[in-house]
Amino acid sequence: MNLKTVDLSQFDREPIHLYDYIQPHGLLLALAEPQLTILQVSNNTYEWFGVPPEQMLGKPLQDFFSPSQIQKIQKIIDNDDFGCLNMVKLKLPKQKTIINGIVHRSQNEFILLELEQAQLCREKNLLEFYHLVKISANKLQKTSSFSQMCELLVKEVRKITGFDRVMLYKYDRDWHGHVIAEDKRSDLEAFLGLHYPAADTQPPRELFTLNWVRVIPDMNAEPVKIIPSHNPVTNSPLDLTFSVLRGVSPCHIGVSWGLGDK
Repeated sequence: MNLKTVDLSQFDREPIHLYDYIQPHGLLLALAEPQLTILQVSNNTYEWFGVPPEQMLGKPLQDFFSPSQIQKIQKIIDNDDFGCLNMVKLKLPKQKTIINGIVHRSQNEFILLELEQAQLCREKNLLEFYHLVKISANKLQKTSSFSQMCELLVKEVRKITGFDRVMLYKYDRDWHGHVIAEDKRSDLEAFLGLHYPAADTQPPRELFTLNWVRVIPDMNAEPVKIIPSHNPVTNSPLDLTFSVLRGVSPCHIGVSWGLGDK
């Protein structure tokens, strides 16, 4: 990846929850009730359904999933408990592959269905994960100071997840940010000790108070456009606050930071 310099001033108030791209490892559909009519879809439907996105818009979801699968999705919507019951196993038409479907309601009341390839989870992997978590918990209990706990926490989280970098971020009373612990690949630039002014962290900070989980499997991946970019009902960008596939703003990936002139 060729690093580029980014002027931070342009991202001070960037509405990252309205970013009209998703990460390419999944597919997103925005649906209108009660028929679950497809209003918007990511521009990679051909890879999943063998159909271009334009041919899916305006059609009910039942045209692309079996009645039994639509019932599973509808049950989640009817329960209205998107925090705990929002994942469902699905199958694509004419395919035997199991995929994960994640169902939730956007801030502007549309139903979002996000699809990801399901990972086979064998009993051995579950056992290994259990032991890793247990060992990490035991280590954390033995720490004698806050700083020691922070340092150990990022190391253990990275060991469990396999991420390239894990950082622990602290805010002061004025919401200025400070990276207080970090564990990373040896070839990556260190962010430990860096400070960020409150204005530069306000949009993601507000977003993360609503959606605590943020996964970026590949920061170099080419994002996928949402079609159309504006919802035909609201004539505004789709709210992706609770989306797991939400695209990544250029200011949050591997770039060289530049302050620029304000």
